[in-house]
Amino acid sequence: MMSDYLLKNGKVLLFQPNKDKIDVTIEEKEILVQKGKIVKIETIIEKNQYPNAEVIDATNCVIMPGLINTHAHIPMSLFRESTEGCKLYDWLENKIWPQEDKLTEEDVYYASMLSFIEMISTGTTCINDQYFLQDAIRKAAEDMGVRAVLTRTVIGEKEEAEKRIAELEGGVGALVTSSGQSAILIAMLNIAGAGDEIVTSSKIYGGTYNLFSKTFKQIGINVKFINTDNLEDYEKAITDKTKCLYTETIGNPKLKVADIEGLAKIAHRHGIPLVVDNTVATPYLCRPFDFGADIVVHSTTKYLSGHGNAMGGVVVDSGKFDWNQNNKFQMLTTPDESYHGTIYTEAFKEAAFIVKARAHLLRDLGCCQSPFNSYMTLLGLETLHVRMDRHCKNALELAQYLESMKDINYVIYPGLESSADYELAQKYLKKGASSLVGFGVRGDGTKFIEALKLFIHATNLGDVRSIITYPAGTTHRQLSDDQLEKAGITKDFMRASIGLENIEDIKEDITNAVKIACS
Repeated sequence: MMSDYLLKNGKVLLFQPNKDKIDVTIEEKEILVQKGKIVKIETIIEKNQYPNAEVIDATNCVIMPGLINTHAHIPMSLFRESTEGCKLYDWLENKIWPQEDKLTEEDVYYASMLSFIEMISTGTTCINDQYFLQDAIRKAAEDMGVRAVLTRTVIGEKEEAEKRIAELEGGVGALVTSSGQSAILIAMLNIAGAGDEIVTSSKIYGGTYNLFSKTFKQIGINVKFINTDNLEDYEKAITDKTKCLYTETIGNPKLKVADIEGLAKIAHRHGIPLVVDNTVATPYLCRPFDFGADIVVHSTTKYLSGHGNAMGGVVVDSGKFDWNQNNKFQMLTTPDESYHGTIYTEAFKEAAFIVKARAHLLRDLGCCQSPFNSYMTLLGLETLHVRMDRHCKNALELAQYLESMKDINYVIYPGLESSADYELAQKYLKKGASSLVGFGVRGDGTKFIEALKLFIHATNLGDVRSIITYPAGTTHRQLSDDQLEKAGITKDFMRASIGLENIEDIKEDITNAVKIACS
């Protein structure tokens, strides 16, 4: 008989018609596993260990992978305690076990349920997701409360964080990752490969710019950077090779507000999705899906977590984009041989994108979020609305104060009426323009940074504590002078992430540091 692999020594719980169970010890040569689905026993029970045992007919004994190498003893009475248990018991009592190629959906369903009952009895409620590609197995798992997982792809805290973030954004599903950068990586690689193109702004976060301009170039993905805010320039850059438009709700660090609705219309006109980094806005201030975006990414390290103590990222799928409308997205619309030929758009419908991101890329890249970081993010989500209100209030008041200072060259904050992005902010950011304030210091920038007492000098943002960042020397230091100019990063530019401290204390710290810098 052909087999995929030989099972090594172990204890196995066998079920036979008209018998509760038979607990046996087998030898390596005596069990063959076919295609990872059904295990058949082709031996006799060892007489020296079970002197009263009978010969087992191979055609009458079937177990599932979850029953291998366990030591649990399950009385059949457990099966009778529920409706499904009664059905399972009746099925066991009357079943004449067929050969594998003749198994019905009912056979697979109840055999799977046997496996899951055994797992639950040993304290396990998860199983490797490779077994869940058959509908009957998924149904049995659902009825038994068993989830299909790899530890790196799903675990309780991560699943709960994904559920809550997806609900906040209004998506069909989410995937948490080890960092915001890895969330962007997975979102892009989920639809783009060698020879493909992405169109984005040159005024995006420095780390993303490096990922797109350096690493993606090495793997054959060409990213086109648009230096203007003119939507027509984005459309002109789109070719048959373009797989998506990418933008940030509020650009980091120059705080350009994206015209999400306008970009979405352009993207959809060309049959491609709009991917939005919503880190700075958060779903409390803006939900990009409401304006036509298709995929959202976050660095959860920032506002969603909120305390600078848990790195992470997340990809959220709106479930609204039609991946079958053209031949651009064959990663989703053609068989994935690494998952037994699964076609994601057929098997998972509107959740095709996020399922593939988990099943394929998280599995292969391994950039999973730790359960503890997911737990910390969950704690942060509980106070998101309270924190964002205070962030916005403090940031606006500081921006207005900075405008009145003679030693500040300029102030950038979308919530200011003087801002070029004020109208866009009123459309997309009705509750506030988040916590980032950009400004130029007339004096010595280094002296200004060193003179601050309240502010933390770091590259993080979205923390409850106020943070000051000098982009030209930190987040964007790897860019050339030409790239810095295109990104709008000047030598005097400071980016402040305004925290939850008393606003008068924040103003005083800035005022004292400016005086020292200009002295």
